[in-house]
Amino acid sequence: MSELQLTHLTYCGATRPPAQIILGPDLTVLYGTSDTGKSFIVKSIEYMLSEADLAMVPESEGYTQILLGLLMPDGSPLTLLRAPDSNSIFLYYADLRGYVTGTPDASVTAVHNARSRNSLSIHLLRELGLDEVLIRKNEVGGTRPSPWPICCIWRWTPKTAWSATHPQCCARGRPARGLLSCR
Repeated sequence: MSELQLTHLTYCGATRPPAQIILGPDLTVLYGTSDTGKSFIVKSIEYMLSEADLAMVPESEGYTQILLGLLMPDGSPLTLLRAPDSNSIFLYYADLRGYVTGTPDASVTAVHNARSRNSLSIHLLRELGLDEVLIRKNEVGGTRPSPWPICCIWRWTPKTAWSATHPQCCARGRPARGLLSCR
């Protein structure tokens, strides 16, 4: 099964130096005392990959761009750029880690809509070859199209071991595995 690899999360502003966390090739562990930004990093990644809201922290003042670096299944880089309080996500087929002024290669919306081909979720599912995935929704075997957040192997539920290997998930009749990793 194909996978996406997260490579970095970067906050940029025209007058601010970039603030960046590099996500390692195998495992990235966030640790620290209370109020040091661990949850903000996780919520920022969720914001970049979904239609979730992001409450900005005082330290983020002056940062106008959030960049999330990905490696696509074929190994090519993709940088997602999203402004705080925006539903527009700009796609750059390059590894960008500083303030971006260039024209994007494409633009998508953060709002998932299975009927629209212009959402980030549909774009990434298509890149993974999973845009036709069906999720079993009941005991009788009824199915529905897969919403993007369910396909993420690391969903932001710390007390629940919800993963793409859960029996409710299936890819063309097979269990879906390795859809999104942070390695």
